[in-house]
Amino acid sequence: MDQLNQPQKHNCMAELSVAIDRLTTEYQNQAVESDKRECSAVATKQQNVITCSESVGLTGKLFDDLRLDRRSVLAAMAMATTTTLGGCKTFFNSPTSRVDSASIPIAGDRGKKKIELITDVCTVYGINYSKAEGIGLAFGLRETGSDPKPGGQRDHLLKELRSQQLDTNIEALLAGADTELVLLKGLIPPGARKGDKFDVEVGTMRTTEASSLEHGNVAKSVLRPMEKAGRSIEQGHAVATASGRILIDALFETRQDASHQLHGYLLGGGTVQTDRDFGLMLNPKLASTPLSIAVARAINSRFSYSNRAGRHGVAEPKSDQFITLEMPDDYRFNIGRYLQVVVNIVHSETASLRLQRMETLESQLMEPETSELAAIQLEAIGKDGIPILKQAMRHHDLEVKFYAAQALAYQGESDGIEHLRFVAEKEPAFRWHALKALSS
Repeated sequence: MDQLNQPQKHNCMAELSVAIDRLTTEYQNQAVESDKRECSAVATKQQNVITCSESVGLTGKLFDDLRLDRRSVLAAMAMATTTTLGGCKTFFNSPTSRVDSASIPIAGDRGKKKIELITDVCTVYGINYSKAEGIGLAFGLRETGSDPKPGGQRDHLLKELRSQQLDTNIEALLAGADTELVLLKGLIPPGARKGDKFDVEVGTMRTTEASSLEHGNVAKSVLRPMEKAGRSIEQGHAVATASGRILIDALFETRQDASHQLHGYLLGGGTVQTDRDFGLMLNPKLASTPLSIAVARAINSRFSYSNRAGRHGVAEPKSDQFITLEMPDDYRFNIGRYLQVVVNIVHSETASLRLQRMETLESQLMEPETSELAAIQLEAIGKDGIPILKQAMRHHDLEVKFYAAQALAYQGESDGIEHLRFVAEKEPAFRWHALKALSS
């Protein structure tokens, strides 16, 4: 499959869109069997590369629930983390099969001694998107609101407003034509910290008599996890708040429809109230305190983050089985890439073995079939791997150069910026990855 035809490209892009919305904590244990299967299952990857299915992403069900339009999909993709690409190429005409390389043989001792990566002993937890919902009051409408019908939603809003001890007649406020009961939904990304912002969807009840939410603002409202249990709805603790100006769909849609007047978004209107932890869980059969400490030490030798108390390692062993992670600044908006790098760190390695491994990775980086994984593992090594990545920028193959440029960008190196710009402009299948790398 030297080059994909047009229908295959469209299929690939569809698969990529789904894969970007979904990430998994399960590592794939088998290599791609043939080139034909590669574009029909983007999530099938090397065992040691974290993939994009159910973890770190939006599920199709949530997309259906939120009725996201094209603009909202782009906004969600900008927060969501992503899978590495194994196929679906256009101008990248090199062979697309991938090598299943759970561990890299040491140069000069091939097949005898293997390097053990963090992915060999750990899995990832806490990287799903968390759905938060609430009921709020839109005000400032210009005689386009309505008095909500009696029911559970109205009672809930009245209770919320009374708890705020407002100095006004709440019943009269709710009954006016300048206000409207609105339904609020948002997705809190994995790794979010208190104070982080996210977009919130705004809609109305089906029974509403309102004609438009234009010019409206949402008063500060509480968002919680909600689950339907029979005829009742179970609510969790407050995890976020929502407020701000409503941007209705009609502002962005060329086809005017009544529903576009009653649906919109609070861009950056959600505020996270509680930290969302994520991290690594050791294989129960291998879990031990020394191993947990060794894994955390290996990660901290590569990554750190800043807070008011200074700089700290991102990994903290909580027990013999669990290690919590913080997000380094360069990967703040791409948790998928961060975790790909983390699980490709070697947790126990001498200096001489690292030098031998880097020789092997250098050879693999120059081969299109293995360049993607090699670039990630050189990125996991850190500054010592940068000279090899820079050397790859002189390679004749565009795919090799892309993966090297991507790894350099996440380390603050500018050598691959021009190539990433070229990919972002000319190659739709790789555009999102290039733009995320450029924004790091």
